[in-house]
Amino acid sequence: MAEKKKKKNTAHVIINENKAVEVKIVRKTSPTRNLYISEEDKDMDRRVGAAVKAAINKAKVKNAPVAVYDPVEKKSYLEFADGRKESVRP
Repeated sequence: MAEKKKKKNTAHVIINENKAVEVKIVRKTSPTRNLYISEEDKDMDRRVGAAVKAAINKAKVKNAPVAVYDPVEKKSYLEFADGRKESVRP
């Protein structure tokens, strides 16, 4: 399984003992985003975002819990259709 090591705006994805790939992390709000992200990549980002939203909505319709991460609290929890939140331990 690939491991990630974060260092500022780059991540090193370790594929195996002999190979690691450096990946540039670019935020959507970054002024240099257009230097690194092609129009096709931006379109794929939009489609992935739409697919995630659709999957979350589908889970809610089926009354299935949705896993949510709160970056402020740095905690994961399950959110149920009735609005209940249940903490998830790592």
